[in-house]
Amino acid sequence: MIDFTRPGSATYVDADGVFRIAAANVPRFDHTNGRRQLLLEGPATNKVLCNNANPTDLTGIGGSAAPAVLSVVDDTAALSAAGLSEVCASGKVYKLDNSAGTGVAFAVASGNADNTAVHSISAYMRVDAGEAYLRISEVANGPRVSNTAYERITLDGHQAVANATFSVRADPGAVVYFILPQFEQSAVTSSPIITNGGSAVTRPADKARLSDAVAALLQRDKASILVRFEGLTGFVGRIVGGASYYPLLGYSGTDLEVDQTAVLASGLSQPSPRAGAAFAFDRTDDTIGGSYNGNAVVTASRELLCDTDKIYLGRDENATTADRFAAGWYDQLVIWPFRMTDAALEGKAMAHA
Repeated sequence: MIDFTRPGSATYVDADGVFRIAAANVPRFDHTNGRRQLLLEGPATNKVLCNNANPTDLTGIGGSAAPAVLSVVDDTAALSAAGLSEVCASGKVYKLDNSAGTGVAFAVASGNADNTAVHSISAYMRVDAGEAYLRISEVANGPRVSNTAYERITLDGHQAVANATFSVRADPGAVVYFILPQFEQSAVTSSPIITNGGSAVTRPADKARLSDAVAALLQRDKASILVRFEGLTGFVGRIVGGASYYPLLGYSGTDLEVDQTAVLASGLSQPSPRAGAAFAFDRTDDTIGGSYNGNAVVTASRELLCDTDKIYLGRDENATTADRFAAGWYDQLVIWPFRMTDAALEGKAMAHA
């Protein structure tokens, strides 16, 4: 049904909650949200310049002077309990010990933003004592956390300065362990990207193209499509894209549109909640329309502009910048070779149960 390519590896969470690496051209059926979903993402670059998954020393990481102590230590048991031992196979993590400190201590990863675009940072962290937080240096602090088991902590969507960096901060008396630091140009944190130190690492984009036999259903005069998804981002993200600029279904800012004309919903937030959209077209009378989450069908009278010669999930043929990808999790895609009634579209347009 789908021909999948990605010219490089990428990370995902399996059914047992274990964090794993998918090889090049292998789709990621991810369980981050507690069920099996297809994870599709655009390209992203982790700008930290350290060995972020299996450190052996402090290369690429610097920290506060004494009495704070920054070190690499073994934390195998805690990593295993969090499902991280497959990727963090050495069992080693960074430890920032500020138990004797009277001021805030820091650990900073090498690697600058190098521009003023919106950036996000993340790391898996656990705190033995006190509280800790993430910081995009010179830009923003994240909320303080005190979780005792590893959790992925994020600080999303802040306008950077060129010399901004990733950092972890520990309050006086705090001891924090962290691994998989990430610093990326994005409004929302993407899946973890493994670095080996010395240079930034880019995860290439996923490409999920419907097979020619399936795409042929959308080259008929009439068709109806259901797509169910969760956590999508992308300012003009193509949820179902084609061989041209115009998507069958996609975002335009906070609007969700069919063929960039029929607005199914407005004022939507990103990442998207769990949702469903059912939409249809009829080339014989030049009508398009659909329903979002069971709302009344919205229609428009116009010729379908999307080039359905090639059909993609989560992007279009020529997507290169992150905003053209509808990155996130996909539950279901169904195509019918006829134009459903409005009532049927409304009934189908529901989030995955």
